[in-house]
Amino acid sequence: VEKLTRGYDIINIETGERTVFLLDEGICGPERIGRYLICREGIAAGENILNSFKDKRNYVIIIDEAGSLELNGKGWAKCIETILEESENHLIMTVRNTFLNDVINKWGISDAVVIDVSDIDFNEKGLDIVNIIKAT
Repeated sequence: VEKLTRGYDIINIETGERTVFLLDEGICGPERIGRYLICREGIAAGENILNSFKDKRNYVIIIDEAGSLELNGKGWAKCIETILEESENHLIMTVRNTFLNDVINKWGISDAVVIDVSDIDFNEKGLDIVNIIKAT
């Protein structure tokens, strides 16, 4: 039996709090991405989490994932811009290969470190990420 993904949640990894972000059916906002409805509460929760880092330093911020929403000025686009321009934090984003160059170009990320996760040793790459962060 094939198991279908019904949706996605925003998770604040600091607190464990979850908020529905995308649903394949039900009541959410009027906008869609692919087969999913975008829940306004999820967007608001994600923006609140990301904006909470504006005045902090040396935190690791993880966005899973940046893609077509952000490239079209929606989703986390404004938050990404603020993080890159105004904060002194480390930003890790997952980005599909099809959007990678567009994301790098949109935000002028000239010093982007790209790690292809399609065929890697996750422990080794995790240590690489830690070492990159320590060096900056």
